[in-house]
Amino acid sequence: MAERRRRACLSCPELRAPGGHPIHRLAGASGSGVCGLCSCAVEKKVMLPTESCPAPAPDDPALDRWGEPRD
Repeated sequence: MAERRRRACLSCPELRAPGGHPIHRLAGASGSGVCGLCSCAVEKKVMLPTESCPAPAPDDPALDRWGEPRD
């Protein structure tokens, strides 16, 4: 699950380099980046089963970019 999510995030046009915000350093965002939509540290968010991607899948608006049903 986490690897599929990670691949989706790393190929997403919303992926951003972490800024200088202290919370990004504490969350370990320097490893892979930060989501431009929700500001989450990608490496941490993809590991949490309760999290979801805020972006719709490009080919199916019923799914998020991770391929999971949207809330």
